[in-house]
Amino acid sequence: MKKRILILTCLLVAGLQAGVFAAINVVERTGTIKIDMPDGTAVIVNVDQPLPEIPQGAKIEVVNGAVKVATTDNSTVDVIVGDQSGQTVIPLIAGNTANVKVESSCSALIKVDQGDVKITTLNGNILTLKPGDQTRVGGCAEPYTPPTRPDFTLNPKPDPEPDISPVQ
Repeated sequence: MKKRILILTCLLVAGLQAGVFAAINVVERTGTIKIDMPDGTAVIVNVDQPLPEIPQGAKIEVVNGAVKVATTDNSTVDVIVGDQSGQTVIPLIAGNTANVKVESSCSALIKVDQGDVKITTLNGNILTLKPGDQTRVGGCAEPYTPPTRPDFTLNPKPDPEPDISPVQ
């Protein structure tokens, strides 16, 4: 019986240690992030608010500003930029660190500090970034803005009628 308790205790301690060492860390941030928890709840954290513990299986959406996310052994997280019209997903696996800076509602700069990171862009392309690499990605479709010309009008004034009276 004592052997069983000892074995059970060792297994319990080993399981707790694995949980302690698996971590998703927001190392730096200058803006708002939204954390989608594995249970379906969403937590919005402004820059001046403390961060909750980010569990395994969560997703971090960069709403504005910049964030640096690091993962340790046995942890994974998806960092997301974009909006409802399309998103770019940056999956970080154990040991990866990436900086994600939202430049506008439709553009983000991604820089990898540690590990190889495979990014799936809005149009489905897969980019592999190594430490020191960076890329700019679109997170949503840009709205169409028609070109403007100062000499163009939609309702131009008609040319004056030419004088066709007989010459005298």
